Amino acid sequence: MRDRVGAPHILSVNRGFETHFKKVAKKIFRSRRTIVAMNVGKLILVVAARSGYNPPPSNTPQLKGSQVLSIRPTIAEHALYVFGRSIHPELFHVYRTRHVQRSNYSARIDITGDGHIITFVHRHSVVSEVVCSCKQLLPQKRRIVASILRGKSQQKVERNSRIRYTTECERETVSPDMFWMVQTQLQRSNCESELLQTFDSSGRIAYGAVSYLHIDERESQMRVQAFHTFPDDHTILKSVSTFNAV
Repeated sequence: MRDRVGAPHILSVNRGFETHFKKVAKKIFRSRRTIVAMNVGKLILVVAARSGYNPPPSNTPQLKGSQVLSIRPTIAEHALYVFGRSIHPELFHVYRTRHVQRSNYSARIDITGDGHIITFVHRHSVVSEVVCSCKQLLPQKRRIVASILRGKSQQKVERNSRIRYTTECERETVSPDMFWMVQTQLQRSNCESELLQTFDSSGRIAYGAVSYLHIDERESQMRVQAFHTFPDDHTILKSVSTFNAV
């Protein structure tokens, strides 16, 4: 057992004492929740004590002046991934989210630390677009496309004859003046059909990165235009994705 104040306490006990140790752990640590995980014939009780061990949820934006700053990583190597399944947002640090519900489809759009996730659902068929760093851990199951983003690229996917998906992506490095102009225009956007996240400065450049997504909803189609800026490299990642419910 770890006894450091505020840290999670882990108890490894025999399976037969599960109920007993749940009560003991709750009494000793006055825990609000007990997470149970099975491991090789033993029961591991993970008790999150009240004494300060309460990290914020991954989808909570961090404001300037808080302990954790929302700084975007450098662009490095980015990739486009397309899945025939939904992707758990817990895999990412999600800053902004928009839900779309139409009679013919539903969708979720997330801005993440280095890109975005778009999940489109129509009649039990799913297509998910993920733009992120190549270092991001992602599932292999039902992965349809994995493409490094260099220059311009296009992708087309048809899922179960129910969803037609197309996207055009471009990664472009521009002059500092052009970058500043684009960045300023994106930050001035203010519309209900848009998602905007401004990140904190990394320290090398005076201003932080911006992620901007414009969402165009129609009865059987959704179109998302995305811009992700990377000030340290004066690089802009752009994409236009269309999802059609057939």
